[in-house]
Amino acid sequence: MGTVRPVTLAALLTLAFASGSEAANRHVLLLQSLDRGNLTQDFFTGDFRIDLDRLSDDSITFTQFVVNPSGFDVSPENAIVTFLLSAYANRPTPDLVVTVGGPAAAFARKYRQQLFPATPMLFAAVDERFLEGPPLATNEAAVAVVNDFPGMVEDILQVFPETSNVFMVIGSGPLGRFWHRQLERDFQRFEDRVGFTWSDTMSLQEMLKHVSTLPARSAIFYMTFDADLQGGQLAEDRVLAEIHAVANAPLFGPQGAQLGRGVVGGRMMAIDDLGHATAEAALRILKGESPQNIRIPRLKPAPPTFDWRELQRWGVNESRLPPGHIIRYREPGVWERYKWVIVAGSSALIGQALLIGALLVHRARRRRAEQSLQEHVADLRTARSSLSHLSGRLMEAQEQERARLARELHDDLGQKMSFLAMDVAQLRETLADNPTGAQEQARELQDGVISLGRDIQRISHRLHSSKIEVLGLRAAADSFCKELSGRHDLKVEFLHENVPANLPEGVAISLFRVLQESLSNVVKHSGARQCRVVLRGGDGELELQVIDNGRGFDPGRTVSGHGLGLISMQERLNLLHGRVTISSSAGAGTTVRASVPLQAKPDVQSESAPGDREVSATTA
Repeated sequence: MGTVRPVTLAALLTLAFASGSEAANRHVLLLQSLDRGNLTQDFFTGDFRIDLDRLSDDSITFTQFVVNPSGFDVSPENAIVTFLLSAYANRPTPDLVVTVGGPAAAFARKYRQQLFPATPMLFAAVDERFLEGPPLATNEAAVAVVNDFPGMVEDILQVFPETSNVFMVIGSGPLGRFWHRQLERDFQRFEDRVGFTWSDTMSLQEMLKHVSTLPARSAIFYMTFDADLQGGQLAEDRVLAEIHAVANAPLFGPQGAQLGRGVVGGRMMAIDDLGHATAEAALRILKGESPQNIRIPRLKPAPPTFDWRELQRWGVNESRLPPGHIIRYREPGVWERYKWVIVAGSSALIGQALLIGALLVHRARRRRAEQSLQEHVADLRTARSSLSHLSGRLMEAQEQERARLARELHDDLGQKMSFLAMDVAQLRETLADNPTGAQEQARELQDGVISLGRDIQRISHRLHSSKIEVLGLRAAADSFCKELSGRHDLKVEFLHENVPANLPEGVAISLFRVLQESLSNVVKHSGARQCRVVLRGGDGELELQVIDNGRGFDPGRTVSGHGLGLISMQERLNLLHGRVTISSSAGAGTTVRASVPLQAKPDVQSESAPGDREVSATTA
């Protein structure tokens, strides 16, 4: 882990007045306690500068100096005083001096008479302990805080009642030594319950090794780590990250800027509120108000605030948290994260269920109609002519409805399923760093949507095969045989001979429906393992044969028993002046023969050379 390099006085002077070449109405000097890298100080300074710029009507120039630079066991205070005096020797004194943190406040009070004695001074982001001693002068004001570090220990014991050891992470520099003395005195009231171990005698690597092997019932209290035993300045966010990565005990910290970086939480100081209060006080001074009239009450820690992710990591039930607590970084549930995906998927499933229900209702109605027709077969014969005309219109309407449903399934629901699958895939990539449970749910949802899209496509093709119109009856029949063979334990052999390329209206779709019904019966009832389909043209007609080696049945009994499929095949072919015969017996398989006359002799499309009458075969 790298350290923050000390900045030379010459470099500080160059940076300090880099913006001084442009005229500014107000000049604010910021005396920082530490180099950059301290989360609390960096967050406060950023919030303060942004708020003051936003509130002020005048342009403001900020100049920053560090009074406790890294790399020094004892701060070179005299050299810093001399440097500041020389820096402003030929320049106007600042309109306001703002100190940030305890060491800067102590430095400014100690050398007040040497450094800008007449300039208003605002002590900011400073614990009240650094302001003990002489009262504030008339041109001084303070935005001080009352840190409740013992209260943080009480929060640890509230959340983890079995805690008996607290490891104090504290730096080896002057600031760390100051707080070690203060906290040892403050924590005396816990001596009967908790033992405290301090890190100011350790290097960073020693400290990391220690936090990874803490005994059971331990907790970690991150106070500050301005420098390690070797004197190197360390960036606080990296120190927190490395502790969090190896620690075997929960990590706590008293500053709001540390929340979200591995600390569990507790009663923490709200740095954004502190920066805003300091900006308002500074604005009042810059507008001419006397600092002695600005007496801001000491800021206290915010209500106990906790990181939901750390509570989950350490298995803390929210009932153990202090009253009035606040929980941040709570991850949304499955519904909040995938609400629209779930709604879209559910809508698609509901739509599919309604469609299937409508088809089942239609099928049930048709079965009842066929049963009624069988019961009144005598009356049906007397009205055969008119019924044939009506059946033709019904068949045409049925095919139109099938085509419409197929288009809607393919063009509407199918497209929606495709986009939904792509959205779910993109969601999986976005959640790569999220908990594995949520990613697995997204994967399952994606698989389900893809499967749903395939089912809709298969239903679409079964309702209305566009291959009949585009490729013709032979190609459509061949494709259907292959598809059915692939989905069931049935070997289907398809043979064709002299099948015309152009067929009269209704012939192709009627024979294709007969093929569908016949193969469906083979799959459902025959128990056959092999089936042969022959499509042959010749002598002014087109013939279809479906032959299986299944268990067979009694055709006469089945017809008299109102078999829906057989009646449907007969009705279709009767409309075209065709015929269908079924030959079967128990244990000897079944043969369905359907033939339709061709009114005009069409061109013959065959894969054989002209004059070649051999049967070509395709095995699915």
